[in-house]
Amino acid sequence: MFPFYYLFVFFIAEVLIFILFLSFLYLSFKKLKKSDLFSLGLLGSLFAFLIAEVTKSVLPISRPQNPLLGFREGSSFPSTHSSVVFALATAVYLVDKKLGYLFYIGALLVALGRVLGGVHSILDVSAGLILGVLCTYLIYKYSVHLIFGKKKK
Repeated sequence: MFPFYYLFVFFIAEVLIFILFLSFLYLSFKKLKKSDLFSLGLLGSLFAFLIAEVTKSVLPISRPQNPLLGFREGSSFPSTHSSVVFALATAVYLVDKKLGYLFYIGALLVALGRVLGGVHSILDVSAGLILGVLCTYLIYKYSVHLIFGKKKK
């Protein structure tokens, strides 16, 4: 049971984020053919990444202790993985609600993997969730006319 558990945790914590990103690229250029999805997702995840990294340097909160991994270097708050993946999920949701729900499920699994893997606490991934969603939503709300060529409502 343990080898499967560790493999599962590794998959959802480290591999799934790349699958979601590649799926995001596929949706942006092939399936939905929406460059606005790409722009929104790219900007949202970039801002979420930058804000998460700046926050980590300002608030150096140590990572949780993990008996398997030992002490991990670096600050843990907020989770950059969670910030970026929730920013991408929000971009997909704002363009296509059904696919967005699938991306949110994937993002929740990534966050769960980060906690189960012992590299983040629930607070870290929750802050990443809020940061990622807010970054993409605020870009969508206040820059929609610049990105999509539409007038604000």
